[in-house]
Amino acid sequence: MMNSKKELKIKEISDEKIVEILQSATAASVAFSVIHDEGYARLKESFDSRGDWFDRESLIVFEYAGVEILRIPVSSLPVTIGRDEKNDYPLYFPSISRSHCHLELMGSLIRVFDDGSTNGLFLNGKKVDSEDLCEGDELGIGSLLLRVRKG
Repeated sequence: MMNSKKELKIKEISDEKIVEILQSATAASVAFSVIHDEGYARLKESFDSRGDWFDRESLIVFEYAGVEILRIPVSSLPVTIGRDEKNDYPLYFPSISRSHCHLELMGSLIRVFDDGSTNGLFLNGKKVDSEDLCEGDELGIGSLLLRVRKG
């Protein structure tokens, strides 16, 4: 078990600084000797992602026609979105499936996944099964077009 001083020091390092340290170590080919291949592949995928970095203490905000309709704390991920009231964030629109999609935190990236919805999931006009989100993206859930914003 770690002592509280070490835990405090780790929490004081920003996500951006951690990524910078890991990227420079990777470039020097000396890092990750203890990380399993799967973990390394997942970490490398996050470096190569188009997604924006979201701080664990921040919010992801979805706007519809300039009006904020969802405000999701990044620390609460994963969450589900759909028409059914059992979802973490229900949206009552006929074109949205009962269980339409879900959001997961992948390191400091937020990835949206289609949960087999009838009308699909679209990111910036392109149909996707899963994709990392960036500030300013337009996320189409059924006929609802939401703009992604950091909060």
